[in-house]
Amino acid sequence: MAIVQLPLNICRSHAPCLVHELDNHADTCVLGCNALITHDYERPVLVSGFHATDRPKTLRTVGGVVGYQDPSSGQAIYLAINQAIYAPENVHNLLGVFQLRM
Repeated sequence: MAIVQLPLNICRSHAPCLVHELDNHADTCVLGCNALITHDYERPVLVSGFHATDRPKTLRTVGGVVGYQDPSSGQAIYLAINQAIYAPENVHNLLGVFQLRM
């Protein structure tokens, strides 16, 4: 098994900031452009926002890795997230607490 060092921000199209938001109302995590996609489940899903003016979108279901750097210690922490929705236009990741519980 090879060990790979991942950059904390791999988003190529947006400003170099990495944001993870906890979403208490979501049942599935949403990964943005800064996630390293490790697997495509090849099962697209139709998603729509909570607002009536949002048009439904077909997005991919993926597995991916996101990074976080502890501000006090500087330690890099990586979260592997399975069966997330991939929204490449998002600059942030939405982490659904129900999916992340152990």
